[in-house]
Amino acid sequence: MKSNLGVQRNSREHVRASHLETEIRVVIPEYLWKKLLAYTRLVSTEINGYGTVEIRGSAIHVTDIFILKQAVSSTRAHIDGEDLAMWLDHFSRSGGEAESVCLQWHSHGMMPVFWSGVDDANIVNLLTLPPLLVSLEVNHAGDCLCRVDVSRPLPLHVTVKPTIELAGLSPAEVAQLGEEVASLVSTGVLSLTPRRSHMRASLPSYFLIDQIGGIDEG
Repeated sequence: MKSNLGVQRNSREHVRASHLETEIRVVIPEYLWKKLLAYTRLVSTEINGYGTVEIRGSAIHVTDIFILKQAVSSTRAHIDGEDLAMWLDHFSRSGGEAESVCLQWHSHGMMPVFWSGVDDANIVNLLTLPPLLVSLEVNHAGDCLCRVDVSRPLPLHVTVKPTIELAGLSPAEVAQLGEEVASLVSTGVLSLTPRRSHMRASLPSYFLIDQIGGIDEG
């Protein structure tokens, strides 16, 4: 009987996941898609960042893509937990909604896109409070993986093919992205020394990940 119950439970969860795959849409405006690819192609290494979203019906609309100060290599991109805490504090004090920052993205440089064990661990660390997290992975060729993870009412994730809304990105905007990359992205030896933020009280708990030294993508 226990075995049958387990099969029935797994079957129900599979049906729910399949239903979500057909119903959930991730919509990215073309200018944000091009912004994401520009960030990716402006470096020869990996790079990562975050984004904001709005939920409209069953569609998740990406409203911004951005990067933070980080150290990168050919196989890793590391954002320090303290820097992330400071940025989120500034974002909230400037009128932003921290709860909307539930998109994380990273590139695999010139390598194929795939979800690595590090990627899966980062998603688990980020998905401790919010009911939803959108993850994007891209490379120089423009290949893209997208998944949506939910923590309630039961933990599961679905693979989604993002919808790109047509728009454009001007040369001036690309030049501005290049300036951001030049000022925020550094190469060299990555230090993963654990640090704790003194700003924990001002942050949503799902961003309190600096106890593992920040966020690594690989």
